Amino acid sequence: LDKILDFFEAEEATLPVELSSFTAIWNGAAVLNWVTASETQVLGYNLYRNISANLNQALKINLSLVNASGTSSQTLNYSFIDPYPELSDLQYYWLEAVSLDGSSQHFGPIELRIPDGGPDVPPPGVYHNRLISSFPNPFGSIITCQYELAEKAAVQFRLYNLRGQIVHKSNQIESERGEYNYTIEFSGVPGLYIMELQIGEMRFRKKLLKL
Repeated sequence: LDKILDFFEAEEATLPVELSSFTAIWNGAAVLNWVTASETQVLGYNLYRNISANLNQALKINLSLVNASGTSSQTLNYSFIDPYPELSDLQYYWLEAVSLDGSSQHFGPIELRIPDGGPDVPPPGVYHNRLISSFPNPFGSIITCQYELAEKAAVQFRLYNLRGQIVHKSNQIESERGEYNYTIEFSGVPGLYIMELQIGEMRFRKKLLKL
């Protein structure tokens, strides 16, 4: 009987986001719309894009978190424009809801078919050597680092604890000019950490909180 009750209690557990809809339309750019029926302790949203239905290789397309209401029982509407999707007639998009405790909930993929004549070819990308973001922050056990390279280079990631000890070190990653994601799975103790990206002689750091 206890196992049956536990099952029903788990089924009734409140999810951070009750999503009513998540859609994409083409209007000279990819317009992503989503509607939530309720939100519970939600920090914000990330959006991802790929030309295949593979979230693991998808690119996060928002540079900063799309702010959520936190907690709400009202219907809320959100919109995000992706002006330069991949040069493909079929795109896949995902929505990630990031909770205040660092956990996340994914929705999708949804498909967007782009009519003939679009998307327009984007202007040549201007990239800089930089660590754009590390998300989610705070994080649970998985952290994704988004970075740019101004030219072909070898990069390396290191994660330090507050004693200055290296608790994670990546292999050398050689990449062409562009924007990339690097994902780390880390099961260390909760606390503050420093993520470091080294590009040649340059080093970029961000503070992270592990829950």
